[in-house]
Amino acid sequence: MPLIIFVTGSYTPGPQKEPLLRPKEIDVEDDVDEEPLEEDVGEIVADVKPRELSSLELELQNAPRRKQRFILQKALKIRNTETEGRPRKQGFTMKVVDVNRTCKVTKGGGILNFTALVICGNGDGVAGYGKGKSAEVSAAVDKAYARALRNLHYFERFDGHTIFHEKHSKYGQTKIYLWPALSGTGMRASHTVGGILRLAGFKNVKSKVVGSRHPHNTVKAVFQALSEIETPEEAAEREGRERVTHHA
Repeated sequence: MPLIIFVTGSYTPGPQKEPLLRPKEIDVEDDVDEEPLEEDVGEIVADVKPRELSSLELELQNAPRRKQRFILQKALKIRNTETEGRPRKQGFTMKVVDVNRTCKVTKGGGILNFTALVICGNGDGVAGYGKGKSAEVSAAVDKAYARALRNLHYFERFDGHTIFHEKHSKYGQTKIYLWPALSGTGMRASHTVGGILRLAGFKNVKSKVVGSRHPHNTVKAVFQALSEIETPEEAAEREGRERVTHHA
């Protein structure tokens, strides 16, 4: 028969684990400013006044989309007249000198791009040139024409038909020679040079292009040569002398 042993006494459990510490509760009311923020926001909003729209912005806002471009071009011409103060008409004649097509080869295929070179003038001593790039020819020409209007030059004319003196100029590898001509001689120049001179208001000029005949270099060389031509008043002022208009 197995032996059974009885143990008497009270049972003592093992050490109890301490409860996990809870994060200390923060009194939110102590850290929040008692003053409401609505008053401050109201003061800030009251100080900021809405910007008044100009007459041009109001006209563009109320005009249809097709008419907005015409309004911008008209404002651009008026601004050029006010800032430069040069005598010229509002209408300009445009001529496309060159259109170049480029193709960039990518993984998805070729990307076509067009570059247009445009000259413009009013036939009364004012002419300009500009270059524009776009994926379409019409858009490139429009950009070039807009830039040409912002790049206008005024040239003085002798008796309203020719230049004051002969001038030689060079741009890159392009050399341009300009000579004055008598009334009735006409324009003896290439297609590009003659187009610039006619748009600027010259009627009797002789010219010669030597070296590179790239249209971009030719246009820049012609504008550089016309800009360097001096009037008798400018030459007298440079030399520090007085111009004699008549003899006693």
